[in-house]
Amino acid sequence: MIKKGLGRGLGAMIPTSINIDDEPVLQLDINKIEPNPQQPRKTFDEALLNELSESIKQYGVLQPLIVTKRNGFYLLVAGERRWRASRLAKLSRVPVVVKNYSDQEILQISLIENLQRSDLNLLEEAKGFKRLADEFNLRQEDIASFVNKNRSYISNSLRILELDERVQSFVADKKISMGHLKLLMPLKSNEAQFELAETILDEGLSVRDSEVLIREFTTEEKRMQAVNLMKEQAAYDAAHPQTPPKRNTQFFSIEKELNTLLGTPVRIVSGKKRGKIEIEYYSNEDLDRLITLFRLKQ
Repeated sequence: MIKKGLGRGLGAMIPTSINIDDEPVLQLDINKIEPNPQQPRKTFDEALLNELSESIKQYGVLQPLIVTKRNGFYLLVAGERRWRASRLAKLSRVPVVVKNYSDQEILQISLIENLQRSDLNLLEEAKGFKRLADEFNLRQEDIASFVNKNRSYISNSLRILELDERVQSFVADKKISMGHLKLLMPLKSNEAQFELAETILDEGLSVRDSEVLIREFTTEEKRMQAVNLMKEQAAYDAAHPQTPPKRNTQFFSIEKELNTLLGTPVRIVSGKKRGKIEIEYYSNEDLDRLITLFRLKQ
């Protein structure tokens, strides 16, 4: 039974429970059951499977598997861990409830059943959230409500899928925590993500120590980017020297006369249609002197 809370309207979009209370339980040949190839869960903890197998040997399968009939065989809808553990326990028959589900409903129920378990690794969980978003057109707010998580958790989970694939493999193997991953997510370079993740794992760094490491890396990276940019600009300038514009020599004598008259350097810049006179000053007092001089000339 799936019991997690839902956002308004989601129950109409996705089946929220598998009601088997009034359904007949059959003992089915385990070899006639096939796992769902669209099952979101790709990895199963071997130690936990062996533990469940030992329990099944002693007490049997306490909760029936949910299957649906497909072309002469039965497709697993829910209960793959129990099915795998039953095979390890060498059972020939297992209890099942046969339900009539469409392929779409099977996928929906498989996603729900797995996302509401606590032992999914972060990568499997992220892929499940993405399938809910892509295949059922759900918003992050809807998914959050559906699986009883907050929206930021869903958002951060989806960002795992943007990380370097080698970092994602660390996630699949449960070698790295979400706290560490959040620090790696802002890095644009896949190579930087991987190298820093390796350093974090090799040195067993805490999240706090990893934050210091990544901050130092980012600062050094920005410094090197600035240095490289300056080098590129210098190389470009050397390869493309600029020739200063030719000046009209007829203004030289006028500039010299104005320099003497105003007591400060004067430059005349001429263009095709207009020009300008540049007069230098070196302090507020010098500016006041020039203004006074202009006024006396009026």
